[in-house]
Amino acid sequence: MRPILFLSLFLVCILFSCDTSDDDPPRSSQCGILAEVNENRWRSANTDGYVIESVMLEGDCLEITLAASGCDGESWEARLFDAAAIAESLPPQRDVRIDFSNPELCDAFLQRTFVFDLSRLRVSSNSVFLNLDGWEDQILYEY
Repeated sequence: MRPILFLSLFLVCILFSCDTSDDDPPRSSQCGILAEVNENRWRSANTDGYVIESVMLEGDCLEITLAASGCDGESWEARLFDAAAIAESLPPQRDVRIDFSNPELCDAFLQRTFVFDLSRLRVSSNSVFLNLDGWEDQILYEY
């Protein structure tokens, strides 16, 4: 009886030890929302309903200004996902895309800037090209 109780307790501990899911809220850093390497989320990202107006990179911080219809843009949410694949070139390349959520039903056309921390996207070299879905130019991320 005692081994069964021990085994049951052990299995329950293992079952509850994994606490991450694809629906976790975005984690922030000093720079902004941490970019995430997640192929499944990259594939399923909602890339509709916005236009990328501008992109600016400063250190590890990528500022992306989005334009979309809405009331005030305060309820907009954006996350940056990487496809979890590195294209071998000089410098290497990563494909990234924004997952955008906009529950606002107003007709005004607004802009809002989101800041993403790219530190998780570093590779062994000192730079990487980012191919941002919806943005024509490659972004050279040097660190």
